[in-house]
Amino acid sequence: MTAASVPSPLRLWGCVVLLSLLWAIAFPLTALTLVALEPLALVAWRLTIAGLCLCLYQHFFCKQPFLLQHWRVYLWLGVLGNVLPFLLIGWGLKSVPSGVAALIIGTVPLFTVLIAHLQFPNERLTWRLAAGISLGFIGVASLFWPLPAVPLPLLPVLAIAAAALCYGLTITELKRFNSIPFVPRTTGMMVSSAITSWVIIAAYPPTIIVTTDALAWLHLLLLALLPSASALLLTTYLLHHGSVTHIGFSNYLTPIFGVVISALVLGERITGGLLVALVFVIGGMVLTLRKR
Repeated sequence: MTAASVPSPLRLWGCVVLLSLLWAIAFPLTALTLVALEPLALVAWRLTIAGLCLCLYQHFFCKQPFLLQHWRVYLWLGVLGNVLPFLLIGWGLKSVPSGVAALIIGTVPLFTVLIAHLQFPNERLTWRLAAGISLGFIGVASLFWPLPAVPLPLLPVLAIAAAALCYGLTITELKRFNSIPFVPRTTGMMVSSAITSWVIIAAYPPTIIVTTDALAWLHLLLLALLPSASALLLTTYLLHHGSVTHIGFSNYLTPIFGVVISALVLGERITGGLLVALVFVIGGMVLTLRKR
C-alpha cells in the first residue's frame, strides 16, 4: 500500500462517527419493522437485501472478483458475526431487560481489545488503551443506570454475553483475513449469513414470512442498506486500514447516537445520563489517542 493510499487519521475517525450513526439507525428502524414482521423473518429479509446490494455494488463499482475459494471464510464470518449473535440475543431478550442486555453488549470493545492483544503484535494492550476502553464502557453504562431491580436468570445473561463475545471475535477475525480484499470479504460474509438464515427458517418457519405493508418494506430496505450493507462495508474498511480500537469506540458512540435518534424518531425522552456518557466516551477516546 502506498503512502498516498493510506487514509488519514481524521478520515478514519470520521468513518468511526459515520459507522456509529449507521449502527444507531438500526434501533428505531428495527422497532418500526417488527410491527409487521416476526424477528426471524426480519433478520432473513434484512440480510438477503443487504447481500444483494453488496453483490450489485461489487459487480458495478468495485470490479473485484468474488473469490469463491474463500467460501469457508465467508460462512465462518457470517455465522459468527450475524446469525449466531442474532439468535443468542433474541433468546436472551425473552428473559433479560433490554437495559441489561444493552449494557452486556457494551462489553464488545473489551472483548475485542483483549482478543486483538492475543492475536496481533501491533494491537498490544497498553495502559492508555485499557483506561480509554474502560472509560468508554463506564460512559455506556451510565446511559442505562440504574438498571431494573429484577432477578436475572443465568443462562439468558450468559447467552447475551456470548453474543458480545461473538461480535468481538468477528471484528478480530475480519482483520485476520485482511489478505482477502475487503469488498469481497464483506459481500461473502453477508451472502452466507442470508443463506444460513433461510436454512433456519426452513427448519423453524415463523408464522409471518412476507408482509403486504409497504411502509414496513421501506423500513426494511433502509435497514438493509444503512446499518447492514453500508455498516459492514465500513467496518471492514476500517479494519483493513485502521485498528480494532476504531471499531471499539464506534461501539461506544452507537448507544449515544441511538438515544438521540430514538428521541427524534420515536419521541423517547433524553436524560442527563446522555451527557455523562458522552463526556466519558470522548474522554476515553482522547486518552487512547493521545501521543506519549
